[in-house]
Amino acid sequence: MSDKFNYLKIIHLSLVSFFGGYQLFDLNNFSITFFDSQAIDAFIVTLLFSISFTIFYFYWKVKSKMKIVTSVLFIVVLASFSGIKNSILLYPGLLELVKYLLVILAGLCLSIALEASTGKRNYFNLLAIIVFLMLGLVFGYMTNGYWLTFFVLLDAVTLFFVYQFQLNRNSIIGFSALFAGIILMGVFVPPSELFSSQKNYRDRVIFSTETPFQKIDITSWKGHYWVYSNSVIQFSTLDEPMYYEPMVHPVMNLVPDATNILIVGGENGIIIREIKKYREVQKIDLVPLDTGLLSLAKNHPIFMAANEKALYSDKISMCTVDAFRHLENKENQFDVIIIDTLDPIDLESNRYYTKEFYKLCLRALTSDGVMVTQAGSPYYATKAFQAIAKAMSDAGFTTLPFHNQVLSMGEWGWIMGSKSLSKEELTERVKALEFEYVDTKWINQEAMQMMMAFGKPYVISDSIGINSLKKPIIHEYYTSGTWNFE
Repeated sequence: MSDKFNYLKIIHLSLVSFFGGYQLFDLNNFSITFFDSQAIDAFIVTLLFSISFTIFYFYWKVKSKMKIVTSVLFIVVLASFSGIKNSILLYPGLLELVKYLLVILAGLCLSIALEASTGKRNYFNLLAIIVFLMLGLVFGYMTNGYWLTFFVLLDAVTLFFVYQFQLNRNSIIGFSALFAGIILMGVFVPPSELFSSQKNYRDRVIFSTETPFQKIDITSWKGHYWVYSNSVIQFSTLDEPMYYEPMVHPVMNLVPDATNILIVGGENGIIIREIKKYREVQKIDLVPLDTGLLSLAKNHPIFMAANEKALYSDKISMCTVDAFRHLENKENQFDVIIIDTLDPIDLESNRYYTKEFYKLCLRALTSDGVMVTQAGSPYYATKAFQAIAKAMSDAGFTTLPFHNQVLSMGEWGWIMGSKSLSKEELTERVKALEFEYVDTKWINQEAMQMMMAFGKPYVISDSIGINSLKKPIIHEYYTSGTWNFE
């Protein structure tokens, strides 16, 4: 009987080593993902290993019942290690401690190997621990943790048989109930998901996906959400009215009884949410540039809560053709055009800030129609902001720039363009706008007048070119902006 127990102890030792190998792989993955760290400090590793080995060596000198309790607790810790690690992620100051936890476990495994039996069997146990550590590493690499719960339960059963004659009936019942709880926890408690983009953010990433055009990340903090495109903030539920209300309500109020609206971009649905506040609107042409983001905004609960399911409005006419082709066939049809595309970071996005594109917008507007485009930051990318206004003016628009301090985005700007009003008329009418008859959270007449004030020129640029399809310059102005004050 004693030999059988010794074999079972060896199985227990092997499984513990297997867990250690897997956790080594998982911890290495974790460190690379969140810290760009490829190595652990050798001195600290040696110190922790020595201390843990000494402590656990004496652990094997205690009474058998103490061994049982400690072994059970150890299995519970192994079973919940990933959940503990993910919870620690919420507290960045403690993350460094996770790096060295596995070293302590390695010291435990070695002490088990030396004390599980006597004589020549020690060498066999040392070999077993090395082999099963390697198998654990391979297991982590090949499966990414699937079936790990099975091996945890297998070790629990093994440990049960090792000590079955040293436990009384109540202990056996308690032991069984404990691992029944572990099984239920593994089945019903969903694991926390970690994302490779977490290292780019201070807040926790709760969702991440890639569309054909961009990588979308959503972070969470104190009940609010931040949506990023390629690590650049797009909007936050904390302050999105400070971005979208200035973009929508001034142009909608400039055109009485606007019925036909065109939106280029705006896939997240928040612009449509604001436009729906105007009952006179009959049709909204939506030209999405990223149908992947559009699908996400129609189905993901965070987007649906933000846009209030506006993308399901029966007033929307979804346009699947390119925005240029759509505008070519729409002469004098739209009362308002709203352009909410990605910043001009490359040649593709640069197209929607060209003189040719703005000429098509001018042609598609009714005689009293107006348009507005997001234009980046007037202070961080001043030349790009000015180039957008210049391209619109060259296309035939009377332009009016305005800006706002959006909490999560910083200073952001827009350019408004009128087809028929003079500069003075446009300025005076915008100054006089009131928003009392529309449900807004932030914008009012005082805010509108504030947004039109720029003070003295922050950057004087006399050599701004005209952005066109043949001579794209705005994306160069944008990328050379003083985003980091360098």
